[in-house]
Amino acid sequence: MQEGMVKKVVIVGGQASGWICAAVLANSFPNTGETQNLEIVVLELPNTQPQAAAESTLPALVKFHEQLGIDEQQLMRETQACFKIANEFVGWHSQDDDFMQGLGTQGSTLGFIAFHQFFCKMRAAGSPHAFESYSLTAMAARGGKFARPDKDSASLLSTLDYALHLDLGLYTQFMKRYAEKAGVSCISAKLKNVKLAQDTGNILALILDDGQRLEADLFLDCSEQEALLTNRVIKSEFTSWAHWFPCDSSIEISTANTGDPLPYTRYLTQPNGWTQAISLQSQSNHRFHFQKSLMSADQAEKLVLENFADMAVSELRHASISAGIHTNPWQRNCIAIGHSAGRYEALTATYLHQIYTGILRLVQLFPHAASNELARLEYNRLSMIENGNLRDYALLPYALNTSSDTEFWQQRQSCVLPNSLSHRIELFRESGRLIHTEAEVFAPHQWVSAFLGLGCWPESHDPFADMIPPEKLGEHYETMRQHILQTVDSMPEHYQVLARFCPADTARIVNYNSLKGEFNGP
Repeated sequence: MQEGMVKKVVIVGGQASGWICAAVLANSFPNTGETQNLEIVVLELPNTQPQAAAESTLPALVKFHEQLGIDEQQLMRETQACFKIANEFVGWHSQDDDFMQGLGTQGSTLGFIAFHQFFCKMRAAGSPHAFESYSLTAMAARGGKFARPDKDSASLLSTLDYALHLDLGLYTQFMKRYAEKAGVSCISAKLKNVKLAQDTGNILALILDDGQRLEADLFLDCSEQEALLTNRVIKSEFTSWAHWFPCDSSIEISTANTGDPLPYTRYLTQPNGWTQAISLQSQSNHRFHFQKSLMSADQAEKLVLENFADMAVSELRHASISAGIHTNPWQRNCIAIGHSAGRYEALTATYLHQIYTGILRLVQLFPHAASNELARLEYNRLSMIENGNLRDYALLPYALNTSSDTEFWQQRQSCVLPNSLSHRIELFRESGRLIHTEAEVFAPHQWVSAFLGLGCWPESHDPFADMIPPEKLGEHYETMRQHILQTVDSMPEHYQVLARFCPADTARIVNYNSLKGEFNGP
């Protein structure tokens, strides 16, 4: 390494964020032969709040794994993973309404006019078909089907995009093995004290409970919500988002699968919150998010257990959620990543995504000892933009929900939205137009499907869409819809793909029946 560059990094926290950061750094700065480019040490702390049992992800995770050279087949087999091609939202627009949001694109453009503009024109003319009818991934999810994307751009399967459902504990262990094989060291101990430089306030060393003194040039705070270094040592400014994300508690329960694992994540509204259901190969995980000022943990637990009284269940896992962000995750020689930097409700499945983008951003801006300031400012700037975009997307289901049956949802109706989200909604509602900003995580087609699925219909469509005669447009899109149905019909069942490609040792794959029932929560 060049003189003056960071030579040692200590990562505080041994859960998913810590080991992902270690794996990415080890991959980015490989040690070859006798040359050690970067020494990486993970301080694995005792878990004060266990991480979630299962995690839903975004398609970008597949690309992150490719960059790390991870064998997807092995990863899925060792983490009980399933494929995910959609999100199902139940009750978010109206009590009896639901929509399937496919991860892939919908329809096709004609010229430079976006598909949804033509769709809105056809809907105004009386077309009976739902927007999801023009999404291969949405329709495949409805049918429990899956196929890997086709590299041939002429194939409809080339539009298929997918993510994963993972057992988070098994995934953490997988990344730990990857990192340690790449030369990362691990120390398991408690953090007793922190030694700071008097002149700069930089962290000099961590003092451990066994007397060890752990020195480094750069420290990553991956201690999850506790943010041990960021909160208690650096004392970084924290901006609460609790007024936007009201659910401050969650209860997670796992049930043995009695049928086929589903290739989509399910989000279901409840009178006092909402639930998320994630299928793994041998179990399904259900996480109920609620506001403890409106419902006690005991009340929530009782109702969750009542809903799964006739099924084998795991021990309930309680967690607290403190929504908000550190406005400057990189301060001095300490960088907060993952939930240490910011957290909010899991409506966007971005937990792992935030970890990867945080550490990859650091790799791109990796500091020289003499020129940290510009890198630090740019890192914090990009982090703020990304967090704002993620916040707006996660808030959209709340913002467009029309329910006012309970105090929980009445509060959502009166909540003042961020200006950036209000502007996005107003612009789309007026003419179906979208804003795409820097550091955007979600593609335009994902925003479109969320808007339309949640009942936000444009008051007018792009006038250029009127240049195509209605009968020609109708024929074109009916052909497209039929092509999607035929393609879905020819696709294998999701469970069949899992059984051939990545069967987990304990997986029990049979015909899916019982888990499609409603979760009649509080």
